[in-house]
Amino acid sequence: MDWELYYRIATRCEVAFVPEALVRYRVHGSNMHNNIAAMEHDVRIGFEKAFADGSANVQSIKGEAVGSFHTMLAGSYFHHGDYAKFLSHAIASVWNKPSNIGDFFARKTKLAKQ
Repeated sequence: MDWELYYRIATRCEVAFVPEALVRYRVHGSNMHNNIAAMEHDVRIGFEKAFADGSANVQSIKGEAVGSFHTMLAGSYFHHGDYAKFLSHAIASVWNKPSNIGDFFARKTKLAKQ
């Protein structure tokens, strides 16, 4: 599972942001992004493993991580036209990370301009 690998790397090494694309991600019919329920399931498992670590460092980012996870799911469900699940995850996103509310309004404004 990619999430578990990323978590292990991030907890053992310094990770930095690179502002340019280094690889291309091929989107096809069997990508996890096309199966939102499977993606949600796998990320939840990864989060359970990651946040089982009781360290203050890890626990301090839980709300932000869970909020961002729900933002990503909300966007995925919106894109696929499942507005009930979009709303559910949008609410969960803001519940876990209140500052995410601005992201949803910014996206709504951007969509309205299109």
